[in-house]
Amino acid sequence: MSSIAKAPWQVAFSACSAIVAGIAYASNALIQIAYSGDFAAIDPRLREYHAVSGLESASSVDVHEWMALATSVFAVVAAVFILLGILLWQGALRPGVRLTLTITALIAFIGSFIPLLSEGTASAIQEDTVLFMIMVQGAALVGALLLWSRPVKGWIAEPVS
Repeated sequence: MSSIAKAPWQVAFSACSAIVAGIAYASNALIQIAYSGDFAAIDPRLREYHAVSGLESASSVDVHEWMALATSVFAVVAAVFILLGILLWQGALRPGVRLTLTITALIAFIGSFIPLLSEGTASAIQEDTVLFMIMVQGAALVGALLLWSRPVKGWIAEPVS
């Protein structure tokens, strides 16, 4: 019998929400690749990128480098969330996965609000995308916090078979 079949429902919810959060970050990485790959399209939208904090006086080359860095960051965070979800689903390294997922989900949830703090009317980051990520990260955080409930603590303490 698999580890997830013997686990409380909170574990399945947490594993699924972590994998979904990872998929959301992976899609953001792919979007950044698409935007940065179209280098000629950066110049007409440069004014929108100037509304993003830290890019107020950036050239198109600076924006392209920023997009490349964002792609790398989104890809790494996606890999971490997906890996933690899979490890949780398999029941491997239970205490470490629980702690790491909780910390990662908390940081990602707080970080989801950063684009809303940028000043200016025109923003390169659409508000509906930000709200979607807040909802996904909120579900991942709730899932991670559910791992600290009493039934899950008993499952975490069980030996891995």
